[in-house]
Amino acid sequence: YFARRSLPQDGLESRAPSELGPAVIWCAENSETFVMLTTATRIPGNSVQLLLTQVFAEVISWIDTKGGNGFLTNGEFMMDGPNAVAIRLWNTNNHQLTVATVGAAVSALYNYMKAKNFFGAATFYIWDGPHEIGAGLIGLTS
Repeated sequence: YFARRSLPQDGLESRAPSELGPAVIWCAENSETFVMLTTATRIPGNSVQLLLTQVFAEVISWIDTKGGNGFLTNGEFMMDGPNAVAIRLWNTNNHQLTVATVGAAVSALYNYMKAKNFFGAATFYIWDGPHEIGAGLIGLTS
């Protein structure tokens, strides 16, 4: 899903190695958050889908339990999923990820992978409006 809106162009470039292919921008629905991602290799089965669903459920649970949004503890979020698939997100550019922006970014990742029928390893940068606020990766741990 790509919402028609003005995206920042200054400083918006892929930082991933070129052998992984070009970076793609994918917007989270109804949000100022978007990801710039570069996919690597397909991971067979539904482990990536399950992991992204688990992360989103964790975000919803955190917001429900805490009664609102909040910053990530120590500026990072990590979760292991099924079959040695894991995700890691962290703060960048002296900005702080919030639980809600993690949810929006994961939603954008899931929607991109579903639309392209490609669930696999990826590196990504998280933008909230004109600011790069985080980065992350999805991959196999072993």
